[in-house]
Amino acid sequence: MKGTIIFFINVVIAYTLFPIIYIHDYWDNIISGNYQMYDIHTTSLSDYFSLIFEGAGILGTIFLLINLLPFQLLKLKWLYKFDQNFYIKSLGFYSLFNIAFVLITGWGGLLLLMSPWFNNVPFLLVLILFSVIFQTALYIAIDRKILKKKNVL
Repeated sequence: MKGTIIFFINVVIAYTLFPIIYIHDYWDNIISGNYQMYDIHTTSLSDYFSLIFEGAGILGTIFLLINLLPFQLLKLKWLYKFDQNFYIKSLGFYSLFNIAFVLITGWGGLLLLMSPWFNNVPFLLVLILFSVIFQTALYIAIDRKILKKKNVL
């Protein structure tokens, strides 16, 4: 039962929070009502969403399977054993998990080929911010309840 709820919450986060962050380049257009993407202009918000979310479902699935679920399994196996400062420890671990993922998949090497390492500092900051947002959502939705059952909080 607990595993099903954890999986469901991870699915909800992957298909709601991830797409909201995924379309960050288009937030200004959505707010201003300028539904234009490159040379395509639509008149309705729903048509605009269908344009900008094209591929978000596939990316959400990849994010769920490659990032959220393996991290959740690692938390269940090792991180819930920490009683104090769980959020800080899990946030640090998730940030390192994402950085390792970027390096293992080749994004790190690709970024270094494109520009010197010091030009990639903004990308690392965005990656850490990404980790903070998602780990906070996971902490609020899942971890607090599990830790409360363990009588840690």
